[in-house]
Amino acid sequence: MQQRSASQRTWAEVAVKSGISGTCRPPIIYLETSAVNLLADKLRFGQPRQAPARRFFISPVTIWEILLTRNEERREHLISFLQGACSSRLLASPSELAVSYIDMGCPQEEPYHDTTSRLSMAQTWKEVCQDLDRTFVYDSDELSRRGKYMRERFRELGRVVGRAVAGKPITGDHLSLLSSLDDMIGCECRDSSLKCRYGKRRDIWRLSALMVFFMMCSEADIDPTPVQRFWSKHALDDFEGRMRFLFTEHPLLVRRGPFAAMAIVAYHQLRSGNSTRGLLWDCLHAPYLVYADLFLTDDKHFTNLNAVVPHINFGKVRLVRDLLQNSPSSTLTRRRRP
Repeated sequence: MQQRSASQRTWAEVAVKSGISGTCRPPIIYLETSAVNLLADKLRFGQPRQAPARRFFISPVTIWEILLTRNEERREHLISFLQGACSSRLLASPSELAVSYIDMGCPQEEPYHDTTSRLSMAQTWKEVCQDLDRTFVYDSDELSRRGKYMRERFRELGRVVGRAVAGKPITGDHLSLLSSLDDMIGCECRDSSLKCRYGKRRDIWRLSALMVFFMMCSEADIDPTPVQRFWSKHALDDFEGRMRFLFTEHPLLVRRGPFAAMAIVAYHQLRSGNSTRGLLWDCLHAPYLVYADLFLTDDKHFTNLNAVVPHINFGKVRLVRDLLQNSPSSTLTRRRRP
């Protein structure tokens, strides 16, 4: 039988389940930001004798979260660790992954494809990795402003759907919003068998629909350039027109792909009664559960999903402190800044 090319394989076929060996490509071991914070303190830096083995991968979400660290010394320590430990290939941002998924037609099995970011941040990251004495220069006020805007929108999302998930009464504008979401989901998901099985799925799809609106229609992401290019191609610049287009042309978008992963994480966060303070970052990291072979975290919110979400992608989550306890202490080598 003729072997298919990498572009013809699905993510399920190339994913490495546990031992992360035997793959036709370097395994993607993704570092969620809590894992970065732990590893940066636990792994020791030695004297420069050889090039460091950059086996981990990060995303623009990881970098953005670290750049928002107010303590400059701590921020530079984390960046220094990432330079020595991580690949210079930055993974695509959530909006890049979403646009790519939509362009593919929202397939149930996504074909394997390159997930390298094309954002300007990706080129900056590559340059920072090539010269270990370099660091990020950025507008901290603008970064904080955009972060505040996104956190506020996510808190609002948590208030709206969180009450429904928790079984609390909903009134006023929130009830109208949920009714509108149900109309959109119900209108486009025409299969009546899906309607009678809504239950938990309805809340997840509501969350997914809100995130579609949040990221694709409101252009709320680290760098909205991919979304702006997408809408420029379709000549749509109003929220209502964008939502109508997505739910008409891509009705499965709320049930599959990056937004479904984000919604599942948000749903279980809200259902557990945990604070919505970290909801934004958890949701933005969630799409990498699909594209990584291992997802390392120090956040038990993620590892607890293993028990409640019986899906291969959530089985990729590992608590990094458990791995450290079962491994000998490690030393990474790199030059320090003067």
